[in-house]
Amino acid sequence: MTLVQGAAYDPEDFFSALDASVGALKKLLVRTNGPEATATCRFFGDGLVGQNALAVIAWAEAHGILTNYEELEPIYMRKAEAQRKLDEKIMAEEPKGDGSYGSKTGGSLSAITLRPATEEDVYSISVIERLSFGEPWLEQSILSDLKLEYSTYTVCEREGLVLGYAGLHRILDEGHITNIAVHPGVRNQGIGSATLAELLQKAKEKGIEKFTLEVRKSDEAAIKFYKKQGFVPEGTRTDYYPIAGGGREDALIMWKRNDNGR
Repeated sequence: MTLVQGAAYDPEDFFSALDASVGALKKLLVRTNGPEATATCRFFGDGLVGQNALAVIAWAEAHGILTNYEELEPIYMRKAEAQRKLDEKIMAEEPKGDGSYGSKTGGSLSAITLRPATEEDVYSISVIERLSFGEPWLEQSILSDLKLEYSTYTVCEREGLVLGYAGLHRILDEGHITNIAVHPGVRNQGIGSATLAELLQKAKEKGIEKFTLEVRKSDEAAIKFYKKQGFVPEGTRTDYYPIAGGGREDALIMWKRNDNGR
């Protein structure tokens, strides 16, 4: 990694400042998929991410590399303004003793809504992913998965804010839970349980009779949550999850079947 001073750069000077040769940059930028290879890269930044992307496009095209702006993926160093506002609103809410919800500033909040996810929910889901997992799914991956014919997503929202989500892949009469997460500001309030229950119910209406998932063996909280939802440990996948800093961790395979055990 090379750090350069934040400033306006000529595209050629920008890459020269990184001490990178044209040949090395081509290896980083070009996907080798035949004559239609395109440039792909990621940027770390905040307000100037767009300008950095334009610099790369200009440089790549000047050296005969075809580019596709859709492949440029910003990765922000701090929370986006929309995410900060979402966090502030969620953290202003607190559960009342009777199980309903109110706000610290007074007033009442509408009940949660459980519904199928749409493409408009992809950003909100990706935010919860980043806040919940060390290796989160990015927006493009979530969008692609959402569009799959055998994929089903459910989101939980309140007052237009997505608080949690759950996803499932249908394989014949089995459902594989791909992911489930709740925004940190509203955890331990039953949102995860409600979202998962809605997802499973919709899947049962489509003929799915049994459900499975993988969870890190060390994630005791998640295992406890799944057991509470009726999932039972039935096996292990060796070295399934990567560990930060190196190494792998086993996954616990859990199943939830119908009453007759099939």
